[in-house]
Amino acid sequence: MKRTPLHLAVTLALIAPAAFAQTTTPPPRDDATTLDQVIVTGTRVTDRTVAESTAPIDIITAEVLQSSGTTELATALGRLLPSLNFPRPAISDGSDAVRPAQLRGLSPDHTLVLVNGKRYHTGALVNVNGTQGRSSSPVDLNTIPVSSIERVEVLRDGASAQYGSDAIAGVINIVLKSGDSGGNASIRHGQYSAGDGRQTGVLADAGFKLRADGFLHLAVQGDQQDQTDRARPFIGTPTATSAPLGRVVQRQGDPAVDSYSGSYNAQYPIDDVLTLYSYGIHTKRDTLSNGFFRPAGDARNIRSIYPDGFLPQINNVSTDYGFVGGLKSFTAGGTNIDFSYTYGSSELTFDIKNTLNRSLGPTSQTQFYAGALEVPSTC
Repeated sequence: MKRTPLHLAVTLALIAPAAFAQTTTPPPRDDATTLDQVIVTGTRVTDRTVAESTAPIDIITAEVLQSSGTTELATALGRLLPSLNFPRPAISDGSDAVRPAQLRGLSPDHTLVLVNGKRYHTGALVNVNGTQGRSSSPVDLNTIPVSSIERVEVLRDGASAQYGSDAIAGVINIVLKSGDSGGNASIRHGQYSAGDGRQTGVLADAGFKLRADGFLHLAVQGDQQDQTDRARPFIGTPTATSAPLGRVVQRQGDPAVDSYSGSYNAQYPIDDVLTLYSYGIHTKRDTLSNGFFRPAGDARNIRSIYPDGFLPQINNVSTDYGFVGGLKSFTAGGTNIDFSYTYGSSELTFDIKNTLNRSLGPTSQTQFYAGALEVPSTC
């Protein structure tokens, strides 16, 4: 076959682009692409974003928590999450001091609470009062100081197939601050214009470096809250079983609370493969709430002790400890091993003040120890 100049020209035109593509390096690109936030929700799929997730996921940062205007974690989540309900009942015995939070309208103990991915211990109070979550014993979210939180991840969907039966309503994962430098400190103070409900809060945290890649982050928080009173004075004709005319004897509102808490979050790399990690939380809260007023002529009163009747008060002191320690191993083949030990303890004591025991007569004492509840847990 005789090759013509036209045939050679067509052949060279087809070969030239292929040779150019193999020998020429494309110019570098200076424009960067910002990817969406990646959230892993206990599944093998790691590239799922918040918008693409099949379950609703909320990410609440420390800045958003601070903007809620409260130092109580459960109160902040109740204001920020559309499906978390945290009411504030009054005159409900121990539930005034340890209030349950409810996710998606299900029982409070159907929500799994994690701290740094590890199960957090449940509260000591068994809710037998006429409030939401009756007969449940959920986690007391307010034992975790807001000053120690970097972000809160909330899965608002049933996840019992992945996490167990305590995640029927969803999962709340609280991630503690892990900065190795810097810190924050703040003081909050406020009061209702009517003259009650004064609140003062002090929050602080700081990070420290441990070796090249390790850290120790400390956080403390103290809160003081005066009780509120939304009861109205008695109006009408006084009787033997009613309050004195014009006198406020019943209290409706928040209890008086004094609390302090502290936490640490640490990680220490032993070598390129092994890493030690640990966190601890301690919280103590002293709560003084109110019962129902006993008028002077009430059968439960002794006039020689309380001539004008009395308002019994419940003093609850809750003490919580949480500790996690573990060792993580990262291998070259992609296998990760995590050994950990988790310990949690919750104790709640009951003291009744400004009261009496009718069966003891005029010699009755006016303060009683009513018992305590304690729930230790390890895994």
